[in-house]
Amino acid sequence: MGSAVNGVYTIFPAGEVNATKAYCDMTVEPEGWTIFQRRMNGLTDFYRNWEDYKYGFGKPNDEYWLGNSYVHQLTKNRDCQLRIDLVNWDNLARYAEYEQFSIGDENSGYRLSIGTYSGNADVYLRSIVPREFAYRQFPDKLRPYYQIRWIPLAQTKTS
Repeated sequence: MGSAVNGVYTIFPAGEVNATKAYCDMTVEPEGWTIFQRRMNGLTDFYRNWEDYKYGFGKPNDEYWLGNSYVHQLTKNRDCQLRIDLVNWDNLARYAEYEQFSIGDENSGYRLSIGTYSGNADVYLRSIVPREFAYRQFPDKLRPYYQIRWIPLAQTKTS
């Protein structure tokens, strides 16, 4: 890696012609995680359309989504792991790791593929079901907005 500092880096998911900026976490072992979703304060609108999720939005040094097309390129021809870190409003941290991770191309609906789970976020993330990247359109007087995810609503509820 050469650098052990968290921050925004230029990455090349599909070669030199496809460069983009991504936030990278260099503190979690093994070193060098590319962050494809970063949410911290709720100031970035994540109710977006398919194209926004395809190409990404937001700012990597703040809240952002890298883009499904980039995540697909990053994961299609190499062994990747997925780590999800959750921190609630009381600063309680949980994490989930999956030994294998990839998403398909747009024709597959960016289908999620994950391996064996480990971590302490059992209630929240043990039972992620591999599926297409889905969105639900909600009515709005001014514009339609979308809720997009791989995890079904029923599996994200907590009591």
